[in-house]
Amino acid sequence: MSPVKKFVGFKLFPGVMILVGILSFAIGVQTMAGALASRDWPSTDGMVVATRIDIESSSSSSSRSSRTYRPIIIYDYAVDGVSHSAQRVAFGEYATGDPADAEKVRDTYPEGKQVPVYYDPDSPENAVLEPGLHGIPWFFIVLGLVFAGIGALMAKFFPRMFAEDKPS
Repeated sequence: MSPVKKFVGFKLFPGVMILVGILSFAIGVQTMAGALASRDWPSTDGMVVATRIDIESSSSSSSRSSRTYRPIIIYDYAVDGVSHSAQRVAFGEYATGDPADAEKVRDTYPEGKQVPVYYDPDSPENAVLEPGLHGIPWFFIVLGLVFAGIGALMAKFFPRMFAEDKPS
């Protein structure tokens, strides 16, 4: 096996897997921490000013296209006389492949609706409409552990599996 193939297969690829795992895990922990902290945030009155559903299309090599629907809810609120605008509904929200799910979120928050807005007292521009755990914030934690674990196993066992037999 050439030195380039050994480097890519035994060091670079497992290293990238481990890095992706660490980053996914960190995103999951940060999302989970924000979700848990938001349960204790104070609230203020807000107003939904715009709603929409963003549609993202992607196509696979089999020429099938898929669509992802992401509800966008923009709301305004004020804290200590300072106006803010935000669009996070909840920590851990995600896009969906079912337009009905996105429409349900959009329809829950129609334009002009008065809503309680829960904001971070240390950073009032950080706000949510639904405090606490929602959706799948743990997904990134599990994904990160899986990627990092697979990368570590690859780094440990690939060199042994593909070692050239040495004559005795």
